[in-house]
Amino acid sequence: MTVHLVIVLGLAMATAAAAEPISRRLAPRTATLLLTVGGLLSFGLVIWVLLALSVGGLGELDWLSTMGLCPPVTALSHDVPLPVAAVTTLMLGAIAARAAQRSWDWHHLTPNAPHQGLAVLAIDEPVAYAVPGRPGGIVASRGLLTLLDGDERRALLAHEQAHLDLGHHRYLRASEMTASFPLLGPLARAVRFTTERWADEEAASAVGDRRIVARALSRAALAGTQPAPSGLAGLLGAGMSERVAELLDDPPGRLDLAQGLLVAASVVGLVAATGLTLRLHDLLAVLAPVCGAG
Repeated sequence: MTVHLVIVLGLAMATAAAAEPISRRLAPRTATLLLTVGGLLSFGLVIWVLLALSVGGLGELDWLSTMGLCPPVTALSHDVPLPVAAVTTLMLGAIAARAAQRSWDWHHLTPNAPHQGLAVLAIDEPVAYAVPGRPGGIVASRGLLTLLDGDERRALLAHEQAHLDLGHHRYLRASEMTASFPLLGPLARAVRFTTERWADEEAASAVGDRRIVARALSRAALAGTQPAPSGLAGLLGAGMSERVAELLDDPPGRLDLAQGLLVAASVVGLVAATGLTLRLHDLLAVLAPVCGAG
């Protein structure tokens, strides 16, 4: 299991390190999907290994090994030192606590929004975000709407409507949940950037002029940015200058060779790491102490 732990932690660090290049090199939709799936898979593998180490070590305790919760296991046991099991158990507890806090925030602290249409906040700070629902609504501040002209307000609403139509909050919340394991934090930031870029492109298509969307972003950025609450997609946030530059350039095209190789390498790496980590006989070996197998 030590080898597998190294593999999985290496995968997590590699995935996090690749998040920013992927978010900048690939088309926003492709990057969002790849980063979200990669993050969830990496997170799941990390939890699996930590859980296996924890169970494998704590299974040496008599009161756990006699609970009879497992079927008979005939594989040889790979004993995990109790201190290692204790540390991994604490790590699992910390990850679970962070995940529970995020779920609590999303459920209880989601700002009020109309069931549909636009709600205007009576504040001067530039704020705009989409609150999911059936069909969901858009929240924007009075200060931001006053700052923008008619075309720019249309671009703003098209951007937020794209967040709602494409369900971007699901990608954001999935990636923020994976960030409960701190090494995967860059993935959450990258997915927030790619969902905003995705909505930028959708807004540009809706209003028919990429420069209008770029102008709206520029004015909002110069006035000061107020990012959307956790788990919600909004107009403002990190990477504003890069987003404006992308809008002033041509729309993203099809995958070129370098981008295709990047996607292929990411997929192959994830599949290989999954296969190495989830080998059945090692799972049985780690669970053997809990099941009372010799």
